Amino acid sequence: MRMVVRRGLPLALLLVLWSLLTLGSRGVSLTMDEPLHIAVGYALLARGLDASWLLLVHGHPPLLNALEAWLVYAQQPNIPVERLIGWGESVLTYVDGVMPYLLPLERTEVLARTPVMLLTVALGSLVYRWGRRLQGVTAGVLALLLFGFDPLVLAHGRLATTDAGVTMFGTLFLYVCWRWYRTRRWRWSIAAGVTAGVVLLSKFSAALYVAAWPMVALVAIVGSVRAYPPTARGEAWRQVVVTLVHSLVTGLIALVLIWAVYGFTSGPVRGLPVALPLPAPVYWEASITQAMSASDRLFVAFGEQRFGTRWWYYPLNVLIKNPVPLLLVAFVGAYSYLLLSRRSRGWWLLLAFPVVYAAVAICAGMNVSYRHMLPVHPIMHVVAASALVAWRRRLYGSRRTKLHLLTGSRGFAATGGDQQKLGLVLRGALPLAGAAGLVFWYVLGTLGTFPNELTYFNELVGGAAGAPETLVDYTQDWGQGYKALRAYLASEWPSSEPRIFVFTPARPDHYGIAYRSLQQTTRFHPQMGLYVLGPAPMYGLNGPGREHFAWFRHADATAFIAQSLFVHHVDTVVDWLAQCSIPVVPLDEAAVAEGYGLRPARRVSFDCTVSWLYPGGNRQEAPVGHDEMVGAYALHGHLLRWERGMLSAIDKPVASDPFVARHLGALRLAYDQPTPAELPAFAIFERTGAAAAPPPRTELVAASINSVPRELMARERVSFAAFDGPLTLLDVMAYDGRPDVDVETWWCVTQAPIDGLFSVFVHAIDASGAPVAGADGFGVAGPELRVGDVVVQRHRLVLNEASGAEGEDLWLRVGAYWIDGAVPEGLVRWAVSEVPDADAVFLTLAESFERPW
Repeated sequence: MRMVVRRGLPLALLLVLWSLLTLGSRGVSLTMDEPLHIAVGYALLARGLDASWLLLVHGHPPLLNALEAWLVYAQQPNIPVERLIGWGESVLTYVDGVMPYLLPLERTEVLARTPVMLLTVALGSLVYRWGRRLQGVTAGVLALLLFGFDPLVLAHGRLATTDAGVTMFGTLFLYVCWRWYRTRRWRWSIAAGVTAGVVLLSKFSAALYVAAWPMVALVAIVGSVRAYPPTARGEAWRQVVVTLVHSLVTGLIALVLIWAVYGFTSGPVRGLPVALPLPAPVYWEASITQAMSASDRLFVAFGEQRFGTRWWYYPLNVLIKNPVPLLLVAFVGAYSYLLLSRRSRGWWLLLAFPVVYAAVAICAGMNVSYRHMLPVHPIMHVVAASALVAWRRRLYGSRRTKLHLLTGSRGFAATGGDQQKLGLVLRGALPLAGAAGLVFWYVLGTLGTFPNELTYFNELVGGAAGAPETLVDYTQDWGQGYKALRAYLASEWPSSEPRIFVFTPARPDHYGIAYRSLQQTTRFHPQMGLYVLGPAPMYGLNGPGREHFAWFRHADATAFIAQSLFVHHVDTVVDWLAQCSIPVVPLDEAAVAEGYGLRPARRVSFDCTVSWLYPGGNRQEAPVGHDEMVGAYALHGHLLRWERGMLSAIDKPVASDPFVARHLGALRLAYDQPTPAELPAFAIFERTGAAAAPPPRTELVAASINSVPRELMARERVSFAAFDGPLTLLDVMAYDGRPDVDVETWWCVTQAPIDGLFSVFVHAIDASGAPVAGADGFGVAGPELRVGDVVVQRHRLVLNEASGAEGEDLWLRVGAYWIDGAVPEGLVRWAVSEVPDADAVFLTLAESFERPW
């Protein structure tokens, strides 16, 4: 039974890995780079060295491309590659010419991805074998479990790209180096030469793998010298010479293999300071070109575009792109490794490559995607699993008991009382339970993203949906979601023709999706329709620029397909645009036309520091399907500050003025430009629904302006006051900021247009009617108003100590008056309708506060 478990469990895990790879491959459409690799590999198989021009511009050696294309070539060997558009000139144009011959893409996916999936399963078996050789079957199984449910492995182990293949050959090379270091046999040095050549023909970054060989040889030489006493120096130097010969033979085999694949060509290498003829010049020229491209790379982090290298790019990726249980296991495994490395020969080799590779990746800036760190992961799995098993054996290996199944160790001596036995049992059981919980979390977390592991982000950033605010990776939107999008559209929008942003050779129509190309839209608010785009164009990683799709970043998506494509059903247009005129309106007529198209139908400006306008009246004819009124507010950056929220990694505009902030609180940020460009810094906020004041909270007393408040206690109260003018008072609210008090009076426009000049006032009076403080004004011009608009007027009252210690005896007196123009008498207060001799309303200051003072 034990032998069945020892042999059956690894086979079962490999079968699960194969199933996850193959089933997941059927659910993922061709990604951006796959058609390129397939087309280049096909040309190399079909035309040999005549296709070498592709190697110079493609940036990859030929081995993996040819491996991925050989089944496609065997199935269809007659594609006229030399007659396709772009041949000999542009690799991208050539790939577009190949695409029609790859249809149906589902067949091409199977043919091109199968070799990579086989290599991934082979890599899994190698991880198991290495872990087993280090610390036995348990370590091998644990390493294979970590490998088989690693989202990064599953994501790229099923794609026809170079990442999984170079990781397989590179890990095999490291394993061979490790075996040679332990045995110093010729068969392992020859195998190292062959595998070094293979890995160098897989990807140019694989040179970091091969760099491990001279390091291993140097350590072996130093070890040989130190292993012999001074009296045996001759034997020591003999071992040094043997090691050097091994190293030279290994390097020679690798170089000859590369030269053979490139047809034993020779010549000068462009890019080198000396024009000397070298073997395989195309190989070296392409590697130089690839190495020089790091400084031109673009990525998006914390909402900002960044060029070149950043040292924190990969540490950030490690923290958010790996499952939390894997990070914990890797940390504990590394700690265990440090404890054990001095006691076991060759342990240092396991971390030498990951440390060197990570250091080069950080310093050289391979910051295109975290997929470039895939070569580190198999070693991480082996190190973590082997170190944990070795550490467990150190802790429990010397104790024996019949309870060894519970403790997970060989057991411990069943001596002492029951209390001592229980303590020992718990000492073994608790770590076992914790490990089981981590495995459960790890496996379920990975399966929960199947088959969309390309976009995996852990819980620290809220998964794939929340990740773009922290980091935008190319693989978040790599074209992998078209199959899922096809199923979604067929179910939810069967007759639609969505606008889709496409930047990959495999287009939606290759999967039967009728669509319109989305390259640009009215950026402040898109026109009505169905839109599909991923994080990359939304945040400016590709496409016309991040400002063109900023509206979609702030809008709630209708659906999130394959954790890579945001679907937005826009069924509204902007009916009105209200711009704050302080210090100036941020959008000129050209910007409004470019940002909204023919809408908005109504445009108004107002002083938002003293008044707030809620447009709502005289709405024009709405487009078909547009049921709700939508309006927008544009505010100059002078009124805003950009700050980062507690749960957000992106700076967002916040109003500096508390009055403005109160009225922006219920609005949705639709667009922002934090730095001046053609337009000043500004932000746009949207509001949906007709203008309406909140339900009245206070009761008002209508009376003559000269009334004494203490005489009004018994008077009948009303919930609103309609004046004999174009406004009706809806509510009065106050906000305590002693000694200042912000009083807001809410007014509804009942008559329009308003031609005369008018103002509204608020007086703070004591119980005897004596004025304490006052303010009046109106921040929206009468001709701008329409029936149904709601205007909130701000009144700043300064209450000194003499006005009442706690303000309990203070009243507010509210009214309005004509200044001139509307009546010949000039300044005339408005009477309260249906209340004789009333031209003001009263309420206590305490009643008006949002909270009791």
